This record gives sequence, structure tokens and C-alpha cells, in this order.
Amino acid sequence: MKRMENGVMMQYFEWYLPPDCKLWEKVRTQASYLETIGITSIWLPPAYKCIGGKNDTGYAVYDLYDLGEFNQKGSIETKYGTKQEYIDAIKTLKGNGLSVIADIVFNLLFGAVSSKWGYGISFMILPVAMAVFYGLYLRLAGSLKRN
Repeated sequence: MKRMENGVMMQYFEWYLPPDCKLWEKVRTQASYLETIGITSIWLPPAYKCIGGKNDTGYAVYDLYDLGEFNQKGSIETKYGTKQEYIDAIKTLKGNGLSVIADIVFNLLFGAVSSKWGYGISFMILPVAMAVFYGLYLRLAGSLKRN
């Protein structure tokens, strides 16, 4: 199939998915189909653990470094799956020629503050959030390197 000059991005999530939706597995298994129908990039929801554990959509951050590998907030996996399922989905999407856009929220970083340090709801300073994101980016980039 010839690629269009302008790409087509698909938002591959919605607010009311159930906690056991296995979104990372679903997008991984549909990667080839998505490419076939002309999708060029996929927008994925926040992958990290949130204050509501696996019931949370990803917009009340608890731990930016927990992508579904630590037993926190009542589960190991996030609402969308485990860290390994996330990495496998990204690798498969990229292997099928799709770009991946990760939704990352910086202005709602109050989940961990209120529960870990007792400061109540507060907003993190943007430079701190950017530093945390950069660390997360480096960690993911290392996991996705091709040998």
C-alpha cells in the first residue's frame, strides 16, 4: 500500500475502557491491520501507574517510573497492561512502520506527593517534571534498542 503524503494518527484509547482491557496486547495484535488501512501513527494513553492503580486512566500520576512492573496501588499492571506488554506493543507497531506517540501528563503530578510524603495535593514545578520525563525517556529508549 502506498503511504499518503500526510499521515493519519489514531487515538488508540478512550476514557471508559475497563481495567482489564489489555490495551497493549490489543494494539500489538492489530499493528499490521492498522498499517494496512493507512494509519501512520498511534497515540497511546499514559503508560505509568496512577493513583487509582489499574482502575485509573493515566491522568492522576502516582509513579512515572512504574509502567506496570511494580506491585503498587493494588496491582502490578496498569489499566492497560504490563511494562513488557507496552514495550512489545511499541516494537511491533514500529516494526509495522507506525510511529508511536505516548501521552504523558506533567501538570497532574500530585498522586505520589499526597500519598507518599503527605503534602496534600500540590503541583510539581515544570523543570522537575521535565527531568523526571527525561529519565523515563532514557529508560524506555534503553528498553527499545534494537540489537
